[in-house]
Formats: sequence, C-alpha cells, structure tokens
Amino acid sequence: MAASRCSLVESTFNRIDALPDRSLAGAAEWLLFQILHEKSFPLDVPTLRRELATSRHVELLRTKVENGFYDKTTPPSEVMAHLNAAREWLTEVLS
Repeated sequence: MAASRCSLVESTFNRIDALPDRSLAGAAEWLLFQILHEKSFPLDVPTLRRELATSRHVELLRTKVENGFYDKTTPPSEVMAHLNAAREWLTEVLS
C-alpha cells in the first residue's frame, strides 16, 4: 500500500502546488493536515472522500483556530476563508 499512498500524496500535492490561488492551496493543505494528522485517518481515496463529504473537518479546524489551538502557526484569515472551497476542490480532485 505504500506505493499507492505515496503516489496519492505526490499527485495531490503536485495539484495543490499548481493552484494559482495560494489561499486555496493553503486551505487544502490545512484540511489534509486536519484529516490525516490531527484525526489520524488513513491516506486512501475512499476515506478522504468520506471525510470531505461533509463540512465536519472545516468546522473542527475553524473551532481550533478560534480557540487559539495553533498559537503562532495558525492559518491566516485568507486561508480560513477558503476552507469550504478547498473541501470542494479536494473532493473533485479525488473523484
């Protein structure tokens, strides 16, 4: 599974890196961080699709930021404003 997961990471982050809207790119990275690191979901397409199907992780991330959870590494407001768009974009990319 390592090879397929590595390929998924590479292709997803290559597409994120190619986004001209850097705030959207940052929001996509933060959402993936929330799902994969903070919640420890496995890196596979069905799981990511399921987790991106609702705004649950967007709301969790917003709550964390509002409560100062990330302290000095908090995402900028322009990134936070793109979380829903990033969720939709990632859903499309993983389809």
